[in-house]
Amino acid sequence: MIKFYLILATLGRKDEIDYFLMSLKNQTYNNFEVIIVDQNNNNILDDIIEKYRVFFPINHIKINEKGLSLARNVGIRYLNNQIKDTDEEFILAFPDDDCEYTPTLLEDVKNSFEESKYSIITGISVDKETNKISSGRWIKKKCEIKCDNIFMTAISFTIFIKLKNEINLYFDEKLGVGANYGSSEETDYIFRYLKLGYKALYIPEKIKVIHPNKGVNYDDNTDRQRAYYYATGLGAFFNKHIIKNKNFCLFPTFIQLFFFRPIIGMVLGLLKFKINMFLYYKNVFWGRLKGFFFYE
Repeated sequence: MIKFYLILATLGRKDEIDYFLMSLKNQTYNNFEVIIVDQNNNNILDDIIEKYRVFFPINHIKINEKGLSLARNVGIRYLNNQIKDTDEEFILAFPDDDCEYTPTLLEDVKNSFEESKYSIITGISVDKETNKISSGRWIKKKCEIKCDNIFMTAISFTIFIKLKNEINLYFDEKLGVGANYGSSEETDYIFRYLKLGYKALYIPEKIKVIHPNKGVNYDDNTDRQRAYYYATGLGAFFNKHIIKNKNFCLFPTFIQLFFFRPIIGMVLGLLKFKINMFLYYKNVFWGRLKGFFFYE
C-alpha cells in the first residue's frame, strides 16, 4: 500500500491541531505518517501529540525559526533523510494547521492516483459548517492544471504529490506567511513541478478538504493590512516566473489578477461610496506592485 507523508507546519494553534489529528484517526485509509514542524515557543502541543501517537506515527520537530515555507522545508529535509535508502512511491501533502480531512479523503486521493496516472492531484476547500466552497475562487469541473488555471485549481492543503525515492523540490522561503512576501508559495511550488514535466489533475467533485471560510471585512484595518502583505506574494510570483524565468504562458493570468481585479475593486468601492473597500483593493494593488518590483 502506498504511504502518505503529511508535513504540517504550525504556530499558535492548539485546538485546531487536535481537530486535524482526530480527522486522521477517522480515516478509512490508514497508511500514513504525520510530520509536525512546531514553531511554538512553548509545549502546547505535547499532550495532543501524545494522545494520537497510539493511533498512527507522528514525528514532532521543534524549531525556533518562524516561517511557513521554512518550516515545510524542515519537514521535507527530515523526510528525505528517512526515505533516502528506499525505492518506493509515496504521496506527499502539506495540510494547514487549521484544516481537517474528510473521513475518506486519503482513500479518495489514493484511488484517484491509481485511476488517473497523474503525478499531482488537487481538490477544493469546503467550510465545515456550511459545506460551501471556501478559501478562494475555484473552477467547478475536473480538469488538468495548466498555466491559465493554476490559481483556481490548487491551494497548499489540497495538493497531493506522488513521488519516488526523494522529494525533488523545496519551497521558496522568500514566499509564504512569515516571509518577506506573504503568499503564493504553494502556487510557485506546484508550478515548478509542472515545469519539470509533472502532470496535475484537479478533481473538485471528489477531493475536498475542510478549511474555514475566512471572509474579508473591508472595515477592519487588520484585514486591509493583511491583504497588502498577502498581495506581495502574488507580485513576487509573477516577477519570478514571467520576468526572471520567461514563462509567458502566465501573462494573461498576470493581467487579470494583477490589474483587473484590484482596479475593479477600487472602482466599485468608489461607486458604492465605500471608502474602506476602496482602501482594501488599493492595498491589494500596491502590495502586488511591491512584490513584483522588489522580489529578487
